[in-house]
Amino acid sequence: MVMRLIAKIKMMQHGILHFSEFLFYLLLYLLAFFVLGMGVWIAYQRNLLGYILDPNSAIGRGSFKLLADIHKSGWQILFGWILLHVSALLYRQFLKKEPVLKRMWFK
Repeated sequence: MVMRLIAKIKMMQHGILHFSEFLFYLLLYLLAFFVLGMGVWIAYQRNLLGYILDPNSAIGRGSFKLLADIHKSGWQILFGWILLHVSALLYRQFLKKEPVLKRMWFK
């Protein structure tokens, strides 16, 4: 994902990618990292690493309801953004007849 984001930045610098498209991709990647980060934070709060190393030592810290709700909301937003991304890709590829899929492959 980081490599794709760097490639998008380079495309924008060379005028191949519009700024609005770059913001769309940036938000997609930021949402993915947000959901992953919230999952790591929840795992830390629940001491899941300690549970993996020693199942008898799993002692949770704090309330997880808010963290779980934020994580779930982030995942739902990310999933919706992915659906929007795929829909836009299919629209541009098949209805507008732009070679979008061809540009997505590394050469």
